[in-house]
Amino acid sequence: MIHPATRTFQALRIAVNEELRVIEEVLPAAANALKPGGRLAVITFHSLEDRIAKQFFRLLDNEEDVNKNKSRVLKHEEELDEDESS
Repeated sequence: MIHPATRTFQALRIAVNEELRVIEEVLPAAANALKPGGRLAVITFHSLEDRIAKQFFRLLDNEEDVNKNKSRVLKHEEELDEDESS
């Protein structure tokens, strides 16, 4: 069970570190740094970051013809057997 204060402290951390602003600045800079045909992978840890990343890629997709890899990284069966938390 999640502690009731967890979301409050998460919100404070996001605000103090300006995490959402940083993501909004880094995504365009990272896309501009790519060579033609390059790929950009983004890992998000909560829904606010996820929404910003998805909106950025939708906007980018509308502006350019970008080939995005939408596959997920999956563990092999051997790894799943070894890692019970998977």
